[in-house]
Amino acid sequence: MRIMKKTVIVLLALLAAPIPATAGGMISISADKVSIYTAPIMMGGKLLVKAYKGESYLAINETSDWYKVRLEDGSIGWINKSQVVKSEDKVPADMGASVEQLNRERARLDEERRLFEEQKSLIEDMKRLDDEKKGFGSSKNAGNLIVDATGAGDFRTIGEAVAAAASGAKITVKAGLYKEGLIIEKDGITVEGEPGAEVVSSDACTLYFNASTGTVKNLKLMYDGRVSYPCVDIAGGRLLLEDCELAGSTHRGLVIREGAFPIVRRNKIHDARQDGVYVGDNARGTIEENDIYANGMAGIEITSGADPLVRRNAIHDGKGTGIYVYDHGKGLIKDNDIYGNAFAGIAISKGATPIALGNKVHDGLGSGVFVIDHGGGVLEENDIFGNAKAGVEIKSGADPVVRKNKVHDGNGSGIYIADRGRGTIEDNDIYGNVYAGIDIYVGSDPVIRMNRINRNGSGIYVAYGNGKIKDNDLRDNRNGAISTIGNCFIEKSNNVEN
Repeated sequence: MRIMKKTVIVLLALLAAPIPATAGGMISISADKVSIYTAPIMMGGKLLVKAYKGESYLAINETSDWYKVRLEDGSIGWINKSQVVKSEDKVPADMGASVEQLNRERARLDEERRLFEEQKSLIEDMKRLDDEKKGFGSSKNAGNLIVDATGAGDFRTIGEAVAAAASGAKITVKAGLYKEGLIIEKDGITVEGEPGAEVVSSDACTLYFNASTGTVKNLKLMYDGRVSYPCVDIAGGRLLLEDCELAGSTHRGLVIREGAFPIVRRNKIHDARQDGVYVGDNARGTIEENDIYANGMAGIEITSGADPLVRRNAIHDGKGTGIYVYDHGKGLIKDNDIYGNAFAGIAISKGATPIALGNKVHDGLGSGVFVIDHGGGVLEENDIFGNAKAGVEIKSGADPVVRKNKVHDGNGSGIYIADRGRGTIEDNDIYGNVYAGIDIYVGSDPVIRMNRINRNGSGIYVAYGNGKIKDNDLRDNRNGAISTIGNCFIEKSNNVEN
């Protein structure tokens, strides 16, 4: 028993003690298939993931028999030394930035789960308020209030009902045209329209909301005034805006600001003169399953530190960009169908760092994704196709991570990098584009690795640009694998060419 305890103590000491000789070094898998564990086997490590011959990992520590490595998703594993060889390659200069982006991505996915829990909490809050409302019993103003423009209900206008309602009240709006602007600043009120209920304002916002919680459902909301007010203005709190139509505003369709945290779900938002949805001033919230179309500027604009979850929307046929993220905007943009917009499907600029994951971005009149003016973020697992210009365009110091996307069948280049653009372009399928799979112009310096770039006009075309081009499949491009013109500094290794 004493011998066993001493052995465990020695092993723990070995695991805890760093050996700096390999810190920051790269190792490559030498066996056909190996196991990566959560810890060395003698310490009870369990299988974490399988790795295959030729794959490389960053070693951050070691014992006499094991390497501690950082995996692609940022997690930590252990590999037996007998199954790897130490690579002579230096750690890529951009590895730190890539790992940082990966860690941020994992945090954002965790944030999505947290947002889901907050949505559940919001629903529970509304249920509690509904239960409290039932407890009032005989109080008319805390129960169900009926609004009917014909005079057959409790009130002729929605504004009168809101003014009279107590916290927890439900206001049912009968079919009809209500020419008024709604102001909701009381907590827990639900306003729900019956089919044919329409609200039109000419003097101010059609709906202004600033309360802790509330619900607005099944209304058609329109603003036709000459002064620049949005149709709906959420200035704070947690509004559930669901199954409404926001139509024809002379300003923005929906504004979310001042740290508001709404749920905007299954609405039609269209024909606003400016943006369909604007999210700014550190606002957050969830924008999901909406049909956002034919707006005069962006379908959704995210700016000034705003950080919403934007998922499963159709954003299409706008006169500007599909989604525009700028001025340090963030956001998780996931599983949207973005198509037919006059400019880029997604545009990122001025220090914005969103994560775009699993979207379809297609058939636009500009580039699929346009990253400019020191924009960043992560583009991953998107399907980008059929756009009039480049699938992804990176310019003016922008530095995104572009990973595991399909960029194909475009009428320009697959990925176009110019004007000191950078970026990490890795593990993408880039094919069937009219011009080059990747164009690099004028002082740009991307890292391009582990991509499959096939059946394009040319593989990679470099004009007065730089870059690191490693481990790519560049076969079957019409004008060759890699072409250069002018002064270029290109580091090439392990590419498969024609």
